[in-house]
Amino acid sequence: MKIAFATDDKTNVAERFGRGAGFLIYDSETDEREFVDNTANAAMGHGAGVQTSKLVVESGAEAIIGPHFGPSAFYTLKEVGVKIYYASGTIEQAIEDFKAGKLEEVVQANVQSHHGTCKYK
Repeated sequence: MKIAFATDDKTNVAERFGRGAGFLIYDSETDEREFVDNTANAAMGHGAGVQTSKLVVESGAEAIIGPHFGPSAFYTLKEVGVKIYYASGTIEQAIEDFKAGKLEEVVQANVQSHHGTCKYK
């Protein structure tokens, strides 16, 4: 399974999903890691969550791990079947916790929309 981690430094989970500098894509079957740049979406004034969600889907990730997901990003990811899990801190610890089944699945957006007008389709 490919898992995406929003990150600003390739070591820690970024605080904001759509505004992270990029994603570390971790393949749990091969232990391979790949960095996907997200700076163009992170710099957007509006719509970063939706565009970043599309980038995650294009990477082949089946799950995303992070601390905060707004409604537009959350529903965009859920519509295409990407599982969303809550974690913060280091990516290494989040990987260990995921493998051990310790991460909580996010079942609803856990921050408010920043603009309230994004469409998730």
